[in-house]
Amino acid sequence: PPDAEALRRLSPAALAASGLHPRRAEALARALRTLDLDALGALPTPALLARLRALPGIGPWTAAGVAQEGYGRTDAGLVGDLGLIRLLTLELGREASVEDTAALLERYAPWQGLASRYLIEGADAARLPASVRQLAALERDG
Repeated sequence: PPDAEALRRLSPAALAASGLHPRRAEALARALRTLDLDALGALPTPALLARLRALPGIGPWTAAGVAQEGYGRTDAGLVGDLGLIRLLTLELGREASVEDTAALLERYAPWQGLASRYLIEGADAARLPASVRQLAALERDG
C-alpha cells in the first residue's frame, strides 16, 4: 500500500480519476495534506471517525471508507451509503435516512464495516429485501 507521503502527493484530479466525486476528492486531498496519518491510525475507531468528520467536506460515509480502506477498521460502517438507504427504503416503506442506516449497522457491532459491505455488495437484489425483512422480524420478535 502507498505510504503517507505518496498519499499526500495525490491531487484531487487523481483521486477523482479513481472514482471519487470531485468534491469528495478535493476534501480528501485537503485532509491528506493536513493530517498526521500515522497518529490518526493510532486512534480508536470512534475518535478516528470523529477526527475525520471534523474536516470540511468529510461526512460519515467518507470517514468510514477511509477507516475501512486506509486503516482496516471492520467496525466502521458505511453510514449513509446510498445502497443501504435504498435497501431500507424498500424495507421500511418510506424514505430511509442516514440515521436509519446507522441503526441498521449498529446491530452488527463490532463488525459494522463488514456488515455494510456484505449488505451493499454481497447480496443480490432479489434476496436482499427478504433477508432484511427477516432481520427486522427477528429483532422485533426477540
